[in-house]
Amino acid sequence: MVSGQTVAGELSTAVNNQLSFISTALLIFALISLLVGAFTIFNTFSITVGQRTRELALLRVVGASRRQLFRSVFGEAAVIGLTASLVGLGLGVVAALGLKALLGAFGVALPRRRLVFEARTAVVAIAVGVGVTLFSAIVPARRAVRIAPVAALVQQSEEPITAMPRGAVVRVRLIGLAGIALIVFGASNGSIALVGVGGLAILIATTSLAPLLARHCRTRSNAP
Repeated sequence: MVSGQTVAGELSTAVNNQLSFISTALLIFALISLLVGAFTIFNTFSITVGQRTRELALLRVVGASRRQLFRSVFGEAAVIGLTASLVGLGLGVVAALGLKALLGAFGVALPRRRLVFEARTAVVAIAVGVGVTLFSAIVPARRAVRIAPVAALVQQSEEPITAMPRGAVVRVRLIGLAGIALIVFGASNGSIALVGVGGLAILIATTSLAPLLARHCRTRSNAP
């Protein structure tokens, strides 16, 4: 005789084993998404600060301090991060409901319970979203306070074009090749973790080579 508690425990263990790979995959993709988001936020705020050079310089001329400019850019990042985190939290709930329906369509037996949404989920999501946004906006905010009031109003100087060291290029390429190898090996062996790490390595290599490609295109466009 097998008790109902034993059967329920076995079913719970089976469901947990089926969903463990989904949790691992979602965690890996979440980390990759955070890196992509941080890189995008950094570029966006860098471009925004560059386009607002004259405006920020004018604020310096009329008496705004460097601390006030830093707080202004940092405050914009906080508002954007909070708004995006709230929107992302809502979309995450919708995605969870859609994932549950999708698993049910594929015949995965899930407990008939309502979606579990705890307060700590919202707190962690908002904290991570705002934290990543503020962290990515630190360097652009510091660049904003370094704008010379008069020089920026008279003429906007261009940053010198510097080449990436050859050794750094080689290391970045090796990281990209290692990422491709991890993806191939992980896909052939059914390891989601290796695929995620490989994708992260390729992302790092791509984002590292992006400035080099931008400098190359800029040099070609400025060439007579």
